[in-house]
Amino acid sequence: MATFQARIEAELGPRGYENCMRRSVQSVVLYEAHRCVSPQLTSLRPFQRKLAFFDQANALLESLTFMHAHQKSEVMWRTATSKEIMQPDVAWKRRTLIERELSKLREKIKDHMDKSKNHNVACDAMAQVMYESFTKSENVQVDNHVKTPPLNWEHAHNNVLLTFRMYFRGADLDPSFPPARPPKEIVVPAEKPRLGSGQAYFITVPGKIDRSADLKLEPPAKYPIDVAGKGEAEPDAGEASINLAPVVGVVGRDEVKDPDEDRRKALAEVREHLELLKEFEGVISDDDIKKRKRDLFLALPAAPPAQKIKGAKHDGILAK
Repeated sequence: MATFQARIEAELGPRGYENCMRRSVQSVVLYEAHRCVSPQLTSLRPFQRKLAFFDQANALLESLTFMHAHQKSEVMWRTATSKEIMQPDVAWKRRTLIERELSKLREKIKDHMDKSKNHNVACDAMAQVMYESFTKSENVQVDNHVKTPPLNWEHAHNNVLLTFRMYFRGADLDPSFPPARPPKEIVVPAEKPRLGSGQAYFITVPGKIDRSADLKLEPPAKYPIDVAGKGEAEPDAGEASINLAPVVGVVGRDEVKDPDEDRRKALAEVREHLELLKEFEGVISDDDIKKRKRDLFLALPAAPPAQKIKGAKHDGILAK
């Protein structure tokens, strides 16, 4: 039975990995990483699941011996434009998106499966329909040949199709696919790390042992925290966090609300939505993304009055 590494190498073809396959390989690695950790997910806390999942994804990527080091380093980029390394939260969200897109492909392939077609032939037919829809063509004949997608077209326009080719046979999972083999032992922190924490307490999750008792162990009474050299601090009740937001002002016991606070919150929300749109590049059409960006820009709050900006300059508030 072929291993995961052998299967993905075979699916990439004799030419091997190319830059245009980055997101396709990323989708396969994230899907396989979830298979590796799924038996343990019920015993892990939400933040532990994301860390264990992301750790396995990176280990799986390192196990792909047919790829060079510089090629592996780009696979886990958040986007090819920013070249920013993806974080566990983003990877987890992207994995859920992969599952959603696979469900759509399972429905679409039903129109192309019959007794005369195997899975890959049906996937090719499905990719042909996607190509015709994308180019607004309908089986245009060129020199008595049907116009087919260019080489590697599907990697640039549907990064989940490679995962579907590997793991499914028709609309169902491939029963002959080898079981998941975690490339490394699952190790997660026992408590969510605090902001500024210099030490974390880790637990090891064995493969086939009941881990519920291990995860109920009480953490140490105090956590080493280094915040401006203030030494140790006792953990707060509930989820630990350190609030570093500056105090705007205090009158007696009541806080003075910053008049620009609402505007800053609106700007932060728009910025967050713009970052989220980056996660759908290559999945949602460019026209749809542009429309959503226009809507976000229209939702931006008005700029502060010119008189206020002038006064800020006079007071030396604005950086020169």
